[in-house]
This record gives sequence, C-alpha cells and structure tokens, in this order.
Amino acid sequence: MKKRDTNSNRRYLVILIVAIVIFLVYSSLQGPSPPAEDEEKSVEEARCGDGVWQSSEMCDPDATPTGCSKGICTNECTCITVEETCADRGEYTDGNCSQTCENYQQCMPNAEGCFSCTDICDTDEYMDSGCLGKCPEGKKCVLKDKDQPCYLCVEKGEQTCEERGMHTIKSGCDESCKPPDYCAFYEEHGCWYCKDMTCAGGLYEDENCRGRCDPRKGEICKEFQDGCYNCVCPDLHVSFMSGGIRKDMNVTCQGDDCETRCSVTGTITFRVRNAGTLSAAASTALVELDDIDSEEEGIDSLNTGEESDTRTLELKKTDRVNGRADACEDLSWWKDSYTISVTADYGNSVAECNEKNNAQSAESKME
Repeated sequence: MKKRDTNSNRRYLVILIVAIVIFLVYSSLQGPSPPAEDEEKSVEEARCGDGVWQSSEMCDPDATPTGCSKGICTNECTCITVEETCADRGEYTDGNCSQTCENYQQCMPNAEGCFSCTDICDTDEYMDSGCLGKCPEGKKCVLKDKDQPCYLCVEKGEQTCEERGMHTIKSGCDESCKPPDYCAFYEEHGCWYCKDMTCAGGLYEDENCRGRCDPRKGEICKEFQDGCYNCVCPDLHVSFMSGGIRKDMNVTCQGDDCETRCSVTGTITFRVRNAGTLSAAASTALVELDDIDSEEEGIDSLNTGEESDTRTLELKKTDRVNGRADACEDLSWWKDSYTISVTADYGNSVAECNEKNNAQSAESKME
C-alpha cells in the first residue's frame, strides 16, 4: 500500500516540473508585458537626450548625450557643436586660417563664429606688405593706397622708399619714429616717413626737461603732449573769501556801579584752490581776524584745478570793563572795522610754483 503512494507522488512531481517548463517557454515567446500607463507617459514626455528620438519630443540641447549647451538637437539625438558646423563648411573655429589664405586674403570671422579666408585686395596684390622680397627682378613692392593694407609689385622706375630714407610700411616707420615726431605719408612717392616736430613754448623734448625744473618750487618734469615735456608744479591760493563782524555789549549794574561785557565775533568763509599744473598734497590754511583771534584749518589734497569745499570759522574775543557800554571804546581791540585774512598753505608744507599768492585779506566793518 505504501509503495503505491510513493509511485503516485513521483508522477505528480514530474507533471508539476513539466508544467513549469512549459510556462517559462510560453512566457519567453510572448515578450515583455505591456508597459504601465505611467511608463508610457514618461516615454512620450522624454526629451532628446534619452537616446531615443520621437517626433513628439521637445528639442533640448542641454539634455543631449554630449551635453552641448549651445548645440542643436537632430533626429539622431546628437549635439552639433560650433566646431562641427565650421568643419562642415570647410571653415575654422579660430583665426589660424591665415596660413591657408592666399596673398590677397585675410582670415576673418563671420556671424556664426567661424573663420574663413576673405578677399581684401585684388588677386594680384598682397596683404600687409606680403610682396616684400617676392617681387620679380626689376620690380619693387609698394603700398597701393595709404588707406588700405594692399601692396603690389611695380616697375623699378625710381628709388625705393628705403633708398629714399623712408619706409614702405607704416609699422617700420612707427618703430623708428620717436615722439614728438610722427609718421606721415608722402603722397608723391607712396612712402611713410618720420615728420620732424620741435617742442617749443617752454616744452622740452627730453623727459628731464633739460634739468630746468626747480625742486624748490615743487616742479617736476612731466609729459605735456606727444613727446613734449614741461615743468609742472602745484599752486595753492584762496579762491573765495567773505566775512562779517558783530559787536555785543552786555551791561549789568548794581546801583551806580556798572560792568559791561564787550565781545567781537567774526564769521569768515573761504575756499582754497589748486591753480597749478600738478596735484597738491594736504595743507593747512590760516584764518585771522586782526587783534581778535586766529585759527588753523586743515585742507585735503587737491588735484589740478580742484577747489576745496567751503569752510566757515567763527573767531571771537571777549572782555569785561567797568562802566556802561561806551566803556568798551577804551579797549585797544575795540574798533569800527577789522581786517580778515586767509592764508593758503600756511607753514609752506607744499612746495609751489608761486609762494607769494597764498594770502588774501579784506577789511570788514561791523554788521
């Protein structure tokens, strides 16, 4: 009885194995199961860059396999770079095409950023004196027009520019011509030459001004224009000044005994200007009200032609006398008018072109 059950179990096991094998074979023949709804949506919304191009996809250069941010998506989902675009046209991505250009051409860029050989001169002409040393015997290389970089070979009917002491090309003239001289074009011979210029009117042709600058005046030699030098120096002076005087008398009495407080107040406003040809360092201005008081005021550094901001100072003197108001007349400094003065660069800390124009003064009467 037990033997029969064992045989039966074996039959069931064999049947189960065969069924599994048949199922696996069938599944492999049917292919993958249909994608879920979410998977289909992701394929439809995929952009160029997933390796598969679909007409419904958006072209996104940043998502291309090569990651070219300035590329172009194609149906093969690849990135076409500027280098590839230029190469397809037989052009270059930089200015290195000069070596392949003809003698009348120049390597120049276009709107797409590609470089190509562009015709500048006629086919029998040369760019930038390219015919020097290449003209056949009996001919010379000359500039066709001073406004164009085109040269050509012409018959040697007369002396060359170099034989005349001139230059065929402007760059050669520039190298040998020193300011204030400058290169000019000689129309008759078609040559460049160095035009002699002379510095005049207190100007010098050397950077030391021939030693004429006076350091006691703060002078240094500085280029004025086109290779001409002159001595420059700062010059500080008072460019604006105004003032007013106020008198006060305060009388106090105890019986017949009186005392008067006498005071004079001066308000002075001024500005300092650098009228020289060289910047002036920081300086000090002195403000004075005669017989009353004086005060120093710091002035910042000033460039050539620059003026300081407006400064206002108040100077005051007070004294007490016995008697009434008329007793103030007995004070030596009690007057009808006063002299106010402002001195720029007080103490001469700045060496100047003119040390005699620093002070300005004016008489001011009681308000």
